[in-house]
Amino acid sequence: MSKRVRLGISFSLGLMGLMLGPAIAQDKEVVIGLQCDRTGATQIVGTTLCPAYHDYVALVNSKGGLEGYKIKVIEIDNEYKVPPAMESHERFKMEGAIIDGVYGTPQIAALNKKLEEDKISAHRPALAPPRRQTARSTPTRSPSPLPTGRRVQLR
Repeated sequence: MSKRVRLGISFSLGLMGLMLGPAIAQDKEVVIGLQCDRTGATQIVGTTLCPAYHDYVALVNSKGGLEGYKIKVIEIDNEYKVPPAMESHERFKMEGAIIDGVYGTPQIAALNKKLEEDKISAHRPALAPPRRQTARSTPTRSPSPLPTGRRVQLR
């Protein structure tokens, strides 16, 4: 697993740790929806990233989870297509997911409004670091288009 993948997963799980709260079941479990692209145009990413994500969650859970909360990941292959991504989000919402892991610009664009309406946070893997800004350069990246959802705390 590359350093970038580990860093992205660590950041996502750390963000999730800050947002725990009402969406957590009584048995101290946190649900995360993970949209993978194990088939389709970008399957080379999904077949690497998604197993690494599960491995890292298993490691975190083996060490007691996040402040005692075990992490449950529900994975759905969205085939890098928008309709399956929309269906995946609805399933994650029904399962009580507090985060929807989305991969792909078309999927993010289509889900942006739904995520905001449903108050479900989203994360996406950042596969490349932001370009370093200098006094002569102009910004090449805008803030993330993903809604931040809501902040929740551990009880």
